[in-house]
Amino acid sequence: MLESSISGSHPVTFRFYAGWSLTDPAFNSAAGFKNKLQEAITLLSHPVSVE
Repeated sequence: MLESSISGSHPVTFRFYAGWSLTDPAFNSAAGFKNKLQEAITLLSHPVSVE
């Protein structure tokens, strides 16, 4: 889990995720859901750059 300091000068962002096993079998297990969250974190930490 990421830890960071929260202060009045920095905005806080919350994200909520839900998974349905009928759309992706990875959501059948806690480990699969965690892997999907890790993928989302990776995508968010490497935004698309168009030059």
